[in-house]
Amino acid sequence: MSTKFSIYFSINLKNDPEQAKTIFEANAVLGENLKVITEIRGLDLKIDEPPVLGGSNTALNPVKFNLASLCARQAIMYRALSVLKEVKLYGINVNVKGHPGLNGFLGLDRMPGTVFIR
Repeated sequence: MSTKFSIYFSINLKNDPEQAKTIFEANAVLGENLKVITEIRGLDLKIDEPPVLGGSNTALNPVKFNLASLCARQAIMYRALSVLKEVKLYGINVNVKGHPGLNGFLGLDRMPGTVFIR
């Protein structure tokens, strides 16, 4: 366990819950074709679609980033809860699969978007 994380989380946030209140912000700019550059906390994140959806396949698509974000969020929460509960955590592996409703996205079906995530 990261000592820095453990100290910060257990002392700062536990003793002053107001510090946990924050606003997250991101900015996205559409570039060439379907390439998007997002900026979050001064860090750039590139997004693109695969050729089958009209993109250039130069970066992960938004659905893949959402799945990766969900995995990361789960792993981080397990770490945070292990610190709060004083449980030794040896490792975490989170795997999610998204089943996108491409027919809805393309207007071929009534139900748009992701059908389910498991």
